[in-house]
Amino acid sequence: MKNVCLLLLLCVFQGACNQVTDNQPTPTETVPASAIQALTDQYPGAADMVFKTLEKDRVWQVNFTQKSARYSAATNPQKLLIAYQLQTQSVPDSLASLVRNTVLDGGTFTNLRVQNYSWFRDGGNNGQFIFADYDWQGTRYTFRWTVTSINGTITYVTELLPSNQLEFRTETLLDLPLAIQQSLTAQGAVFSYALVTVDAQGKKRYAISAQQNTNYYTLTYEENGQLIAATGSANAQYYSFINQLPASIQTYLQQTPELTGFSNSGQFSLLSKSQYAGVTTYTVNVQKGRQTWFMTFNEQGQLVRRTYLNLV
Repeated sequence: MKNVCLLLLLCVFQGACNQVTDNQPTPTETVPASAIQALTDQYPGAADMVFKTLEKDRVWQVNFTQKSARYSAATNPQKLLIAYQLQTQSVPDSLASLVRNTVLDGGTFTNLRVQNYSWFRDGGNNGQFIFADYDWQGTRYTFRWTVTSINGTITYVTELLPSNQLEFRTETLLDLPLAIQQSLTAQGAVFSYALVTVDAQGKKRYAISAQQNTNYYTLTYEENGQLIAATGSANAQYYSFINQLPASIQTYLQQTPELTGFSNSGQFSLLSKSQYAGVTTYTVNVQKGRQTWFMTFNEQGQLVRRTYLNLV
């Protein structure tokens, strides 16, 4: 029933349109015809296209319309990377209610959007996601819903993510800033793919899957090429108790109200320390029932990133 409900919502949100128009984009900067074609291959009725550079000569954000629907997308010269259909209605109560009686309760949803297209789709949910902004405790986050099957049971997956307007996967090294490419080369790391997030101000962050020798890492970079976190199993040090973590991390865990009652016990729980290219990273995953916080800290004990997952 849950799967049917989500599919019905997706059907309502996504209006199909195959009408080809002669409208050509009026880009605010030079955009190659191949990047425009990558968009119109998937949305042949696209009009009112406005492009903005995300990575010079390589990746663009594009806002466009198709019939009466509005979209926000990202493309490179080879293919459309992601597209969201922007919604005018509020978040349905069937989705908003999934936050009630959790540690995230009490926020406000706005800016509903549906992931209408992605070139990459994982096997768990076929790439069908619904997003909204979520203002909670004075900070704006991005909330994501999808449905999957766990041990044969249909399950809602609800996630709280750092605020973003776009998130896409690329397997093309040239889509990354030159400083990041050079950093990977200097480390002898072989690029696999990157998850790129773009916030409301256009600031980008890159989570890169890479291999060094026989070891695999997730490397987190700022857009200026600064490596701010690196996690991987090679030479990782695992902890059994929270009191083995640096004092600053322990203080954060103790003094953050929404972490009350969470512990390093459960399917997703993990306490570890990783070192890579001179960067020390602590991974702290704590769980309460089916709710989990996934957190990354730097060597100074400062929070680099945190996300939340609940299985309903």
